[in-house]
Amino acid sequence: MPAASRSSPRVLEKHQIRKALHEQLAVFWEQNPRFAEIRNDLKGLQIPKRSRGHFEVDRPIVGVKNFFWRHPLCGYDFIPLVTHVHELHCHLDMRIYRRLERGGILFEGGDLDNRLKTFFDALSVPVHPEQVPKEQDTPAMDENAKDWPPLFCLLDDDKAITRLAIQSFKMLTPVPAQCEHPENWVELDLDIDIRPATPMQGSVHILFP
Repeated sequence: MPAASRSSPRVLEKHQIRKALHEQLAVFWEQNPRFAEIRNDLKGLQIPKRSRGHFEVDRPIVGVKNFFWRHPLCGYDFIPLVTHVHELHCHLDMRIYRRLERGGILFEGGDLDNRLKTFFDALSVPVHPEQVPKEQDTPAMDENAKDWPPLFCLLDDDKAITRLAIQSFKMLTPVPAQCEHPENWVELDLDIDIRPATPMQGSVHILFP
């Protein structure tokens, strides 16, 4: 979890985290029966527009499926779980494991805010092509391409995070040998609590799980 800055936006590292989290979110989408209709027709999801700094869909919204959307970008269909459309808040409880002799949430070689920014950006859907690393097998820029795989994200925007708790622990397992920057290596346990700000058709399943 390296620090991000304007001069070093950490595009590659953010995308690596994003793809790792996708694997767990994909299982959640597959196993949750509420998403049965949606996951069987991901290409049928609408494509949102950017309005006033966030993703927006046409109103009125009729049907639970139409609360969700896909953002085609750089060879992926980015599909978030928590969105501005749903009017949801996200509470995060983080347990950070690092190879340190003592605890503490501060990092050496980079402040905590910029390291958390790396992680929060990785939780979110990228907006612009420069926020996704170029890959050799990226297909042509066609938003209707049938072979673009979905990439599930937790958030459409990290502004949805309204509460954060952090605990720091000493990591007892070794850092992987292939890690180029062991000082940046962390293992995270993340508890996610999603709260509706406004009860509506798209979030009633959260009120009554």
